[in-house]
Amino acid sequence: MRVSVKKKTMFRIAGLIMGFWYLSLPAADSIYKWVGEDGSIHYSDQPPPQVYKPEKVRLDSAPSDHGVLEAQEKAASLRTKQQTSQDQRSAAREQERLQTESQQVKRDDRQRRCIKAHEEIQSLDHHMPIYYIDEKGDWVFLDDKERADLIKFYHSEINMFCD
Repeated sequence: MRVSVKKKTMFRIAGLIMGFWYLSLPAADSIYKWVGEDGSIHYSDQPPPQVYKPEKVRLDSAPSDHGVLEAQEKAASLRTKQQTSQDQRSAAREQERLQTESQQVKRDDRQRRCIKAHEEIQSLDHHMPIYYIDEKGDWVFLDDKERADLIKFYHSEINMFCD
């Protein structure tokens, strides 16, 4: 379908008129809206006759330079607060992770000491000769008192570390 040059020119002129009308809207103090007799909606910066019951239309104008600066400062402040909050949450998570890890290390150590105490008591209860090698390389055997002291010590370890 071919559009004639005359129609193209009319569309261009109509577009220019609409563009100028649109650009003039923010400059107007008030914009009025009303419904005409034929049911069509009209807009104007001039109030229509009272017969049509006009209503004022609120137009949001572009923010002032001061408003833009305030919005930018507020956004920067919010970003800073958000980053601070995120850093605090990360630090809290890290603290919780370290605390959990520390608790696990303590539990593992308690379990290891419990098992060792049970093993030592088991070997001490067999009444077989027990010895250790001193710094000179000599064998030194435990007497009954030393054995009883070690059994007492390992029982206290069991009471302390076994649940």
